[in-house]
Amino acid sequence: MSLRLARRSIVLLAAVFTLAAFGDGRWMIHGPDGGDVTRLLFDPGDPSIVYATADNGLFRSADGGRHWLGAAELLGTTMLDVAVAKSDPRIVFAASPYGLFKSTDRGLHWSLIQTSGVFSLSVSEQNPDVLYCVSFAGPVRSADGGVTFGPRGSGLPPGNPGVVVADPQNDSVVYAAFSSTAGVYKSADGGAHWAQATSGLSASQVFSLAVDPANSATLYAGGSASTIFKSTDGAASWTPLTTGYSGLICSELTVSSSTILAATSRGALISHDGGATWSRGDGILDTNTTAVAIADAATFLAATPLHVYRTNDGGATSALSESGLTSFITQAIAADPHDDAVIYATGPAGLARSSDHGLTWSLSTTIAASKLAIDTNASTLYAVSNTVARSIDSGNTWAAFDSGLPAVRPSFIASDPRISGTIYVIVNGAVYKKTGDDPWISRNSGLPDSLDFVTVDPHSSSTVYAGGPAGVFKSSNGGESWAPANAGLTGLNSVGLAVDPFDSRHLFAWSPTQAFESIDAAATWSLRSGLRGEIVFNPSASGVVLSNTFNDVLRSGDGGKTWVSLGQGLPKTHSFLAAGANGTLYLGSSSGGVFVFTVVRRRTAGK
Repeated sequence: MSLRLARRSIVLLAAVFTLAAFGDGRWMIHGPDGGDVTRLLFDPGDPSIVYATADNGLFRSADGGRHWLGAAELLGTTMLDVAVAKSDPRIVFAASPYGLFKSTDRGLHWSLIQTSGVFSLSVSEQNPDVLYCVSFAGPVRSADGGVTFGPRGSGLPPGNPGVVVADPQNDSVVYAAFSSTAGVYKSADGGAHWAQATSGLSASQVFSLAVDPANSATLYAGGSASTIFKSTDGAASWTPLTTGYSGLICSELTVSSSTILAATSRGALISHDGGATWSRGDGILDTNTTAVAIADAATFLAATPLHVYRTNDGGATSALSESGLTSFITQAIAADPHDDAVIYATGPAGLARSSDHGLTWSLSTTIAASKLAIDTNASTLYAVSNTVARSIDSGNTWAAFDSGLPAVRPSFIASDPRISGTIYVIVNGAVYKKTGDDPWISRNSGLPDSLDFVTVDPHSSSTVYAGGPAGVFKSSNGGESWAPANAGLTGLNSVGLAVDPFDSRHLFAWSPTQAFESIDAAATWSLRSGLRGEIVFNPSASGVVLSNTFNDVLRSGDGGKTWVSLGQGLPKTHSFLAAGANGTLYLGSSSGGVFVFTVVRRRTAGK
């Protein structure tokens, strides 16, 4: 069975078995693809192997970057850098704010070897045990493969460098680049002592640094000075290069043989003559590029904040190269109220739709929305981009839907779960309502001027809740007038509210730090100790409540009295939780993609 068919079987299995068996499940992700890649690196011994670090984990490609697979141990973990030991490419190190990870089988499996946050890496080309890391302690050196590290050396300015690079021919020589005003520092004794090396380097903020592997006296630096600098004397002096591109900010540099590749604010620039001349092929976008990697003079990868591209002809043409790189920046998710398998995710790259429980996705780039709402008819979607937009064909095409609204970007949108065509938005902290073809109408009588959300009671369209820093407010006439509903809401800066789909008297209101429960339709509230963050009711099972606490997802089967963790396979950070029509759970995050809670069937004896 192919990997794709196997994945499909797992997800379809989740649709068949009820979510009563929550204890036998885990979170899994299959997309959407794309996202913000922070580092790209070809294996120095096998150019078919490529590594990519992203907000949603570390991804490995075995076909030169055409297809990717996330490292299981690191999925959902923000990864910042990766380094391969050239003398033994089986050894790979990966940096994250949560610690230092190591692989001894070319990135197939990973283990955590240090719990201190690590932000930049450089491993010796001669000795895989010699490793430099930028951590909370500063640039530090390990001589035992990352097990222990020495102290921060003397002579460095306050703060930490953004990049550390070891000399490829002498690992006692190491350079550090500062994105503050300190420039470049050099150590000739393994990081014990440092001295500033900025003569001629007018870019006080240096974001990128690379050493020529064939001639370690030659270095390149890039930063905020709208150019790239070159040194031919081991950073004793620097000379600005003429790139031919204005407004240049260089975020990464890499050198391979005679080829230099730069990730810049004007795209990926390439030089084949030691930096004397630079070009950008017609296939390379003139846009901010965050990471680059070279396989050979004609083949390289370039990442923008949303996508990864591959070229095989030196940049003359390029194509998306991110299949399986599940780090799509998700700003909102919404589940179809009638079809458990349909889920939408939206972000700056566009609107992604899955009709098979998140197994496969299609992407529309016609809108980049920050909020979504689905009409009760399911084919109509509403989105917040710069204004309110509507789609009547499941997100394929969009039209402005803002006639009568203030010319200010809305901050929240909600649809009436009972009456098609009735929606609420918040603009400048105020509530506006639209019903069918009627114009938008301000509905703020009795409300403060700073609101964060609107929630419509699924049992009664006349009952609507709104809230924000001043607490919770309730309307019993479809928003025509409002009254405070704050009895017991001590100190709650409310950012959300959910109504039980089986009992309109049962509500939860929450902030990032607190959660309150009401069992009398918001007449009174009680603090629920230990709960915080978003709360979602399962629409298909009475008494089932989910709590997204931002470092865990909790499930209650008794209406919120007791809770169990659904933490297996969770990403480190997550923001948006939705329950499908039959209870499938979808979890999204700006760190990337959509995770699906997949129920695992237990085998019984003899079966």
